[in-house]
Formats: sequence, C-alpha cells, structure tokens
Amino acid sequence: MAALYLAPVTIACWTLSARQAVLFTIAVAIVAGLRYPLFNPDPDFWTGLNNNVGRVISFGVNAAVVLGLKRSHDRLAYLATHDPLTGVYNRKAFEDELRLRLSGKGGPCRPLLLAYVDLDGFKAVKDHHGHAAGDQVLTVFAASANSLIFLGQIVGWLGGDEFAIAVPVADHGEAIKMAQDLPEDVHSHAVIPARSPDLPFLASAGMELAYHGDWTEAARLSADCIKAPAA
Repeated sequence: MAALYLAPVTIACWTLSARQAVLFTIAVAIVAGLRYPLFNPDPDFWTGLNNNVGRVISFGVNAAVVLGLKRSHDRLAYLATHDPLTGVYNRKAFEDELRLRLSGKGGPCRPLLLAYVDLDGFKAVKDHHGHAAGDQVLTVFAASANSLIFLGQIVGWLGGDEFAIAVPVADHGEAIKMAQDLPEDVHSHAVIPARSPDLPFLASAGMELAYHGDWTEAARLSADCIKAPAA
C-alpha cells in the first residue's frame, strides 16, 4: 500500500517548489502513519515503529530523487534557452520568443520595439584587456539591459558583440519615445565592478517597430542610427 502514496509524492515533487514538495511529503508520511494503525494494525509496537520509519525513509528517498531530477531538468531547460555567460536568451530562444509574440499565440499581441545593439568597442576591449574583460563587457551590458523595468521585455545575445532587445509598446508614438530613451536607460543601469579597469565602448542600436504577424527575419537597420555610451 505504501507504493500508492509514492505517486502523489512524485507528482508534488515535480510540480511544486522544493519547500512545498517537502511539506507535502511530510504530510503524506503523517497520513500514511496514521492510516495503517487504524486499518492494518501492527502486531506490536516495535514492528509498527519499524514500518513507520521505513515508510518515512521511502517517501524521503523518493522525494530526494525526484527533486534532484527536477533540478537537473530545469537546469538543462535553462541552458537550452539561455546563454550561460550573460544569462539572457540565446539567439534561437530569442527568435522563437519573438515569433511567438508576433503570432499572438503567447497572449495579447502588442507591437514590439526591436533594438539590435552592437557593442562597437568590444574588439578593442578584448585586444587591450583580454578575453576576461570582454566577457565582463558582455555580462555588464546584459545585466543593464535586463534591469530595465519595461513590462514584458526580452533580451537576447545574438553572438559576438550583438544583442537584441524587444519591448512591447502601445503605439508608434510610445515606440518613438522609447527609442529615444532606451540607449540612455541602458547606460544609466550599467554597473562596472569597482576593481575593473576602465572599459569604454559605444553601443550602436538600430531600431524598428514590428506588428502582429510581421515575422520574417527582422531586417537590421544601420548600426549608425543611434550611438550612446553603454558603460
């Protein structure tokens, strides 16, 4: 009969948070421990104690295994869609999310302001300060772009020194204002660690407005459209 309790424990551990799953497992163990003496009394105290301990251990081991598998699954799912260095969407995941939003399948469809960003001084930073400094430039820019408080925005690293930012807007007027403010917003959120060398570079952002159903490979605008310091 104890095996019947493992199914809800397994489901709970896979679908709930770790804390909720642990509490649920404890509750199931208590219910099982109370049920057996009522319907299947043990012949003596020590047998009952041994059976209860065995059930608790089996529930605990089952929960630990399922939670471990879920952590591994979630980690692999994250790595499949995110760049491990910058923590933002990789190119494929960004394009998939963009396609989903422009198709209207991901919820109410709003126009998207698309900003394609090139970090102009990235190669010079790597040449003069090394690859570690280049990685730091990428992580700082990604963190500053992610820290913007636009509702529903997505940020992706397209490779090399190229990023993309998609921000839902209400109309063309809001898109124009946001396009004017976006470079300065990214710059103001950039935080370079105190021990880091001065790593100056420019971000060139080509922007366009995409509407519902407007999914093709989004054409890049000139990299000279907007220039603003990113760090």
